[in-house]
Amino acid sequence: MAYQNLFTKLVQAYMRDGPEQRPDDFTEAEWEFAARRGRAPTRFFGVDPATADTINCYPVADDAYIKTGVIRNATVAVRSLPASGRGLHEMHGNVWEWCSDWYAYIDYRSLTDPTGPATGTERVRRGGSWGWRAESCRSARRLGGAPGFSSNDVGFRVVIPAVPPSGPG
Repeated sequence: MAYQNLFTKLVQAYMRDGPEQRPDDFTEAEWEFAARRGRAPTRFFGVDPATADTINCYPVADDAYIKTGVIRNATVAVRSLPASGRGLHEMHGNVWEWCSDWYAYIDYRSLTDPTGPATGTERVRRGGSWGWRAESCRSARRLGGAPGFSSNDVGFRVVIPAVPPSGPG
């Protein structure tokens, strides 16, 4: 099932059964903030070089980060690898994660909470996957992909906006 069809069904079920908040994908800026824990490390756990114990990627001898380790050749179950400081698992490696932004080259270094272009033909994917070298499984790595694209190493992370508590302040 293509990403958009599955996501549409999840949103419809949530809107029917849940509160008035609409779940969504991470924006690219939200994904990066979560992956970096709001800091500068290239990976959420702040360890360079990474190890096969911290990300699910494809180690190769000439990779700048992971040269040896477990070759899993598949996704791992949620919570199989260490969590970020925000409690998020498998942010790097495992599967490329779709973001809600359209893909374009933008120099994000000088921007705060940027958004992608209003339209486009490809959506952003972040985080790398089990079939890619460790150097691709880092916070700054990004790819574009047609919204209907599907693969066994591409997925998404649903974000549900926090509802502020009601009542006296």
